[in-house]
Amino acid sequence: EERSAPKSLVSSKAHQVAAPESQLPWPHRCIWRDELDVRERQLEKIATQLDRTSGALQRAKRALAAQKERHEEIKGEHRHAEAALREEERKRAATQRQCLDLQRKEAQLRRSAEMEPRPRSSAQLRRGLLSHDGDAKAAGAEDRLAAIFRETRRIVEVRREGAQVAAS
Repeated sequence: EERSAPKSLVSSKAHQVAAPESQLPWPHRCIWRDELDVRERQLEKIATQLDRTSGALQRAKRALAAQKERHEEIKGEHRHAEAALREEERKRAATQRQCLDLQRKEAQLRRSAEMEPRPRSSAQLRRGLLSHDGDAKAAGAEDRLAAIFRETRRIVEVRREGAQVAAS
């Protein structure tokens, strides 16, 4: 029987080693195992927070890249608008110079027309009642008046175009 007792004792110890923790013969658990469980939960929380932070960082980087791209587009549009503005300003200055030039020519033509002797009446010119020399002078005056009329018309057209350019 003594020999049988040790066999049963050995078999009960082997059974105890293979048994899960809930069936352990002693009533307490290992304190280190509890500490490891606490640390494991802490690490899981930290890993979750790190994942959220990393995701937020990636979203912020994408948003920043999109914002930078849009900023570059706006800068390009601004450069294009400035170039168009400079071109329109150049056109406006050229039109203004042209208007001033035409105004000077108009004033010159008016002065030269005022210096010429005027025929008595246009009806007399048409009927040929003036002398041959008067007819030549009258024809020259009519040519000058026609030129003044054409220049005046051109000035009016240029001013209209200038006003349309300024309005747009």
